[in-house]
Amino acid sequence: MGLDIADAIKISHNNLFNTRYIRNSSLAILVTDGGSSEAPALSESYKMKNSGIRLATIGVGNGVNESLLSGMASSGDYYKIDSIDKLADIFKTIISSIQKA
Repeated sequence: MGLDIADAIKISHNNLFNTRYIRNSSLAILVTDGGSSEAPALSESYKMKNSGIRLATIGVGNGVNESLLSGMASSGDYYKIDSIDKLADIFKTIISSIQKA
């Protein structure tokens, strides 16, 4: 198994979103090609979302735990793509939703 998703969320929440450079940011995007232990990943994502940060999750390829990533994402912010080639399209969709908000 690769990087633990819970660790990635925790590190970004504690180290990136709590710095003077990104403190006012309200969006995190997780791109992953795999799964993770569900309970820790969900717990860390809830902490991030409860602190006011919108979390978008993007699953790439086969074998993605869609239930986990959907549960981690803020409402309507889970995306699944077959290949990394589609990533730019998803980023455009996310940016568009930010501009409408």
